[in-house]
Amino acid sequence: MSDSTERMKAIDRRAAILAAALPLFAANGPDGVTTKEIAAAAAVSEALLYRHFPSKQAIFEAIQEDCVREATENIGRLEELPDNTATLVMCIYLLMWKILRGPQRIYGLHTCIARLQLRSLLDDGSFARSFLELSSAAWVDKLSRCVDAAIAAGDLENDREGAELGIWFAHHMSIALRMYGLPSEPVVAYPVDPAAILDHAVLYCLRGLGLTRSAINAHYNPRVFDLLLSGAETR
Repeated sequence: MSDSTERMKAIDRRAAILAAALPLFAANGPDGVTTKEIAAAAAVSEALLYRHFPSKQAIFEAIQEDCVREATENIGRLEELPDNTATLVMCIYLLMWKILRGPQRIYGLHTCIARLQLRSLLDDGSFARSFLELSSAAWVDKLSRCVDAAIAAGDLENDREGAELGIWFAHHMSIALRMYGLPSEPVVAYPVDPAAILDHAVLYCLRGLGLTRSAINAHYNPRVFDLLLSGAETR
């Protein structure tokens, strides 16, 4: 067997271990899972598991890295866009879209991120804090510059402090909506089609951010945003 085949087998086995460990960590927390349980779920021996990961903590750290990578995928491309009101509106949509509808290409990661965050908040918050610090680094500065540009253009009625709080509130509102939707039967039966929740939430946050109605009407186009996001997901 060639070295490249061996490497691919190792990569696949590592991915299988992470895929097996993730729902266990999400359901029980790192302290509530053993390497024996992870190995059994991955259908490997503990000895083979330790060939790929030196400890349970190393497995959890690898999952954390995947969580951040999933949450920030394509966000770096925002730097290519101009600092203006249109970009601010699209960034808020993208931020909320990723939290509420994000893809699950990596072993159901999107759902489990929310469960890991919720469990962390009930504990010492270390995972939630670390995840937020790492994932927000990709968009905080960009959105701050766009806020300045929107204020200068007369498109934003809030002051800078109020607008930046509005950005964080948009993030927190998305997290809350995501958590309320975790059970198989949602906690709240909203009186609209579930697919429309994102649109209502984004509009609510854009208004709370302080954007004028004329600015929202000029720059908010969820159909175009969805097409752009669909194109990014296929790359």
